[in-house]
Amino acid sequence: MRLPCPLTVVPTILLVAALASITLAPSHARDDDPERREAVRRAVEAGDDLAQRLGAIRAELKGVLDGDLADFNRAVQTAGVPPVAASPKIER
Repeated sequence: MRLPCPLTVVPTILLVAALASITLAPSHARDDDPERREAVRRAVEAGDDLAQRLGAIRAELKGVLDGDLADFNRAVQTAGVPPVAASPKIER
């Protein structure tokens, strides 16, 4: 099973959740504009939903790093395979 890259997904969700919960807080809606209040309420709900989804993604990432990746690293070490590492970018 191929998972989306958590290094890309997590920062994006964090940014969207932060923007939705901070910049569109219900206190910014005027009491005399019901449409705006409803839009802000929905935005805050979306931010809450994103925060819950982020929690699930973080838990899944922790499971991968603590379980699958650790198991993989142990198998590589046991097999005596040299570790793979990213090399620095060389400017030409």
